[in-house]
Amino acid sequence: MASEVTQKEPTIVVVPDPSPRTEYVTRTIHEHRAPTDQSVALLRDMEAAVERKIEQSIHIGNTAIECVVHISKDMLADCTRLKAIFKLNGQTETAEHSFRPRERGDELQASAALRDEVAKVIASKMIASAFGALYR
Repeated sequence: MASEVTQKEPTIVVVPDPSPRTEYVTRTIHEHRAPTDQSVALLRDMEAAVERKIEQSIHIGNTAIECVVHISKDMLADCTRLKAIFKLNGQTETAEHSFRPRERGDELQASAALRDEVAKVIASKMIASAFGALYR
C-alpha cells in the first residue's frame, strides 16, 4: 500500500503573558478658565497702580502750564489712550483721547487730537473764568 500523505492544519495557541505590565504616562493639563470677578478686580488694581507710577513719565513744563502725558494700551477695547494731566492756574485738569493705531502716522494724528482736547479744556476754563467775572 502506498503511503498516504495527510496534511494537518497548524494549531494556534495564545499564551497569556505571565507577568502584568504597567505603563506610566505623564500628561500636562492646562486649564483655561474665564476670569473671575476677583481676578478682574486684581487686574484693575494693578493697572491703576502702574498708571499712577507712570503718570510722571513724560513731563512738559514752563511758567504758564505744567503737563504730564500718560500713554496706555487698552487691550480689551483694542485702542491706545492718551491722557494729559496738567495744572492750569494751580488747578489740576485732564484731557483724554483714544485711538486705534492702524497705519504709520496715526500716533502723530493722535497727539494732535490730544493737543486739541487740552486746548478745549484750557479755553473752556479761561472763558468760564472770564464770563464768571463778567456776571459778578
